[in-house]
Amino acid sequence: MNKFINSILNSYNSDSSHVKVAGMYKGMKFAGLVTSIRAKYGNDIQVTVEDALHSTYLIDGSTLYNRGNGTYENLEVQLAV
Repeated sequence: MNKFINSILNSYNSDSSHVKVAGMYKGMKFAGLVTSIRAKYGNDIQVTVEDALHSTYLIDGSTLYNRGNGTYENLEVQLAV
């Protein structure tokens, strides 16, 4: 998981406009860009994702790594190349 978290951080730091997240939130599809990242206690992070309608989603790095947690499902992360 640490390698996955570091990949997100490195991509965000190099070009924040190109880290995208898509999936389902409470049964509704969403897709957006990561607008900020903060460290959490331990080895986890929390990303803020904003979609085109300016809805905001707060997702833990561990949830992204596991591709969901019940509230979020089928999560996919596209990193800057």
